[in-house]
Amino acid sequence: MKLLSLVRSLRIQARTLHCGVLHCDAAKGVKRVSTIRECLELSADSHVLNTRGCVQAVRKHKDVVFIDISDGSTSSCLQVVFDANKVPSAIDVTLGSSVAVTGQLCTARTQVELQANNVEVIGTCDPVNFPFKAHGRHPLEYMRHYPHLRPKTREFSSLLRIRNAATMAVHDFFQRHGYLLVHTPIITSCDCEGAGEMFTVSSTSHDNFFGSSAHLTVSGQLHAEAMTCAAIPVYTFGPTFRAEESHTKRHLSEFYMIEAEIPFTQHINDVAIVIEELYKYVVRKLLEQCNDDINLAVKKAGHDESYKERLLQSTEEPFKYIAYTEAVELLKSRHKQSQFQFEPKWGDDLHIEHERFIIDYHKDTPTFVTDFPRKLKPFYSRSQQDEQTTASLDLLVPHVGELAGGTLREERLDKLEHRLKELEINEEHYGWYLDLRRFGTLPHGGFGMGFERLLQVILDWDVRDTIPFPRYHQSCKL
Repeated sequence: MKLLSLVRSLRIQARTLHCGVLHCDAAKGVKRVSTIRECLELSADSHVLNTRGCVQAVRKHKDVVFIDISDGSTSSCLQVVFDANKVPSAIDVTLGSSVAVTGQLCTARTQVELQANNVEVIGTCDPVNFPFKAHGRHPLEYMRHYPHLRPKTREFSSLLRIRNAATMAVHDFFQRHGYLLVHTPIITSCDCEGAGEMFTVSSTSHDNFFGSSAHLTVSGQLHAEAMTCAAIPVYTFGPTFRAEESHTKRHLSEFYMIEAEIPFTQHINDVAIVIEELYKYVVRKLLEQCNDDINLAVKKAGHDESYKERLLQSTEEPFKYIAYTEAVELLKSRHKQSQFQFEPKWGDDLHIEHERFIIDYHKDTPTFVTDFPRKLKPFYSRSQQDEQTTASLDLLVPHVGELAGGTLREERLDKLEHRLKELEINEEHYGWYLDLRRFGTLPHGGFGMGFERLLQVILDWDVRDTIPFPRYHQSCKL
């Protein structure tokens, strides 16, 4: 057992040599600074370490001071203990301060703590004016008022690690499946969705900087299609912007979108399979890698351990399918009983109350609604044989409603030209898009999934709390 313990300790130390931080001290040369996570993983006594972090709590018992520090590497804090008489440099330590600590790592009762012989206060903090209090149960809505300071809280620190892990999982999924990452423009002259809810880009020194109208992108899809029409499967993962005057827990004006384009696909189910596999891959990865952070986050949302069990279950069973027409008939049959605010009608969009009913009907199993009417989908959606519906889908999930939307793209030039005329869209703005059909067209399809909404599904937080600096109607702090 002693040998195994020694081997484990050596492995941890060897690993930390590669992932720790080197800190240059003019007087003492270069010294290694351990993260809080590394400190907590070293169970053996008598390790002398240097670490740094932000103070989460201060407790004093006569001359002995206990401080909890965190540095964003883990949801747990490291308890630092020191004698105030022997470490006078720590006299200014308060909640919110940033500190550098040197001491001996020991095991006290059941937890690891650092017995400090030096505590340097790098940045002081006035605890009276600091908006977050020790052990305070601050609602997420309150934290939202201080986007520049909320990373210091345990909850938002956890969110940043979850967001980071989810980002890496998205890239890993597509890279494993042979997709190329492409960077589509943020400034564009195209309205992908055709809804007109776009922000205009202008210059303070030029009236017409680009020589034509320019906007912030609502989607990278059209530009991604230019890549996939060269027979390349591609994905893009970047910021998108919508000028929607919405004040709900599901809407942002600036958010990140996961979009993929699949060449040579001729059935909408091919698109659905990729969406389902992506969702399940990301959720599983987060449950594996961010267990403690997700525990903290879902507890903040008022859930217990059973919430994570239901989340895991959603990755173990196949998603449901229901055609739009069938969904409308189902909603009509339950309209009087459920007393929907909006009466379900064929040809009308599904409202959030309808989406929630469909999810409840399928017992919280994520559900694809397929074959939407032409008038409900953008001009590029491929028409089906009935000329009334499109090869399209929306993915509905608990807490959120619509998480992803996808279509087969209309690759037939005559059909696309007819649709643009039908919607009175100026073809001159989309000449390059039509060229993709003129010069070696191929069948293809794709989808877009809101990244913050994906996090919202996992955490059940307001979408405005899943992004570091939320932008929404009447709010653009910092």
